[in-house]
Amino acid sequence: MIAAGIVYVPVTFMHGEYNNFSLNSIHLDGWMALLYLIIFGSIAAFSAYVWLLQVRPATQVSTYAYVNRL
Repeated sequence: MIAAGIVYVPVTFMHGEYNNFSLNSIHLDGWMALLYLIIFGSIAAFSAYVWLLQVRPATQVSTYAYVNRL
């Protein structure tokens, strides 16, 4: 995600996306949704994955990627 962000930021400047952008135009619901995704989509999910690696073998834990990609 970091690599994609690094690539897309210059692309948005090339396409003029920031010309009409204002942080004040983003509603509180949008900021709350972003905060929710940061907390539960990243921190909680990664913590659960690390915990699972401690209680199960890595070969068994790695099957999540196969199941989630189907």
